Amino acid sequence: MVLFVLTPDPAVVRWCSRGFDTGHPGFILVPIAIGHDQTDRITALEDARNNLGLAILSALTHGDTPEGLAILDTVVEAVSFSALKGRACSSSSHLAGVVQAASSAA
Repeated sequence: MVLFVLTPDPAVVRWCSRGFDTGHPGFILVPIAIGHDQTDRITALEDARNNLGLAILSALTHGDTPEGLAILDTVVEAVSFSALKGRACSSSSHLAGVVQAASSAA
């Protein structure tokens, strides 16, 4: 079992890192927690185009920072570029990219 926590709050990341006793003998669940410190701020359009999943993850975790609007603008441009180039732009393909990026960040 894997629990994935995406949060802009560093305190939640620290809290998750302690793990949780599930009640099952010997099984402590330690979530994969991704926050500000675990993801890059993607503001370069070329970087966002090359790794759209990571760019979306960047927007989700840094959206409440001063760079949040610039990151979101970059993601929107990268998604638009992908659509113009005929690349798959479904929410499921983006979610797969986010999960892959999150796994790499953890």
